[in-house]
Amino acid sequence: MKKQTTKKEEQKWVLSEERIQRINDHLAKFSKQDNYLAARTLIITLVLYFFSHIGWVHWARHYVWIPTWLWVVIRAGVVVRTFIIFHDCCHSSFWTSPKWNYYTGWLLSALVWTPFQHWKNNHIHHHQVFGSSDVHDSSKTIFFTTQQYEKFSLKKKILWRIVRDPFVFFLLVPIVQYVVEYRFRRGAALVNLYFLFSIPFVYWLGGKELLYEELIACHGAMVLGFLLFHWQHAINPGYNVPKVDQTIPASAIYGSSHQVVPFWYKWVYLGIEYHHIHHYSTKIPCYRLQNCHESAPSGLWDNIMIVDYVTAFRSFFHTMWNEKTERYESFDVYESVLSSTIG
Repeated sequence: MKKQTTKKEEQKWVLSEERIQRINDHLAKFSKQDNYLAARTLIITLVLYFFSHIGWVHWARHYVWIPTWLWVVIRAGVVVRTFIIFHDCCHSSFWTSPKWNYYTGWLLSALVWTPFQHWKNNHIHHHQVFGSSDVHDSSKTIFFTTQQYEKFSLKKKILWRIVRDPFVFFLLVPIVQYVVEYRFRRGAALVNLYFLFSIPFVYWLGGKELLYEELIACHGAMVLGFLLFHWQHAINPGYNVPKVDQTIPASAIYGSSHQVVPFWYKWVYLGIEYHHIHHYSTKIPCYRLQNCHESAPSGLWDNIMIVDYVTAFRSFFHTMWNEKTERYESFDVYESVLSSTIG
């Protein structure tokens, strides 16, 4: 008889050994790279990347009408899709060969403006410590607790109130990180070379108008990337425990999420919306995540966090962790607005 996860287990953020074994058995079927699927995914992505680049758009506009807003949305999505493959290469889960993963990730790093070695080191550390309340994780989008915020000086409160305001944080901080900070990180040489070459090239090709549109699209990709990471981890009820109590299975099931994505935009996500699986096992490549989720036995994904559109909207305003209620919270002004509009 199959043992069900009890409410008591859920409250303690633990999984039964029987359920862990069932999950392990299921994930083992998908923890194998397939070079054919990897090559197909990469080729499609590179074709989309370069055909959505400003050069093709500049040529096509002489013959067909392409709405600027539509191109910007598509271009931003293509960059995010490229980043997800780059992300898999950092985990060495895209190809069967470690060398292929390294060189593919290194080359793609230029296209997504992200230094390979620096980001890889930080991201692997994130997977090791995610959900630990007493260990620093530079990938977090939540930087302090409600209790810490209440003890800040007035000056520090004002500073964090500005920097961590969701509209400032998600719209402006990505620019600082990708355009400024990453220029000085380890492994940024190739990224900087592409960065310095691509901007003058686009300007030479299409002038200020096309350069502006390209930068807007890239900014859109940065913002979406920040939001995706936030939606994958900062959802109520949150998982935040001392390192001694943190486990990979619990942080995956209770701390990561399954995001609802419209069918017409799933080509962008490449399966990363099934983030509970990715955090449980980084060995599963992006092109197997959807099948892994959908083919799971009944009850295997009970208790995972589902991020629907309302949940995503609410969590956009999450700025701190309340240790007493064990939930993410927003600044007072946003809490009041959210409570009066969507309850």
